[in-house]
Amino acid sequence: MKLEVIATRVNSLLGRKEISFQIEQSATPSRMDVTKELVGLMKAAPDRVCVVKLQTHSGTQMTRGRAHIYDSATQAQFVEPKHVVQRNSKTKEEKKEED
Repeated sequence: MKLEVIATRVNSLLGRKEISFQIEQSATPSRMDVTKELVGLMKAAPDRVCVVKLQTHSGTQMTRGRAHIYDSATQAQFVEPKHVVQRNSKTKEEKKEED
């Protein structure tokens, strides 16, 4: 999987960085895989990263997405909608089971 950051925007009001990225891969990657790549690339803690959107364009091997990297994990819980927090918490639980 090749992840390329397209744009980074700092939102100091919400205490986060807003990342736009694209991934070159034959299949749509899981949120857990994207989180791992972003953690390594942006040097952030996994509990602060929320993958908000993944969209694969039909007929291509390109997936575009958005992620938010928060200053603290509590800020992420407070700001993000519940369904986004649930989607990202499932990936964190799966990661714990693997270890």
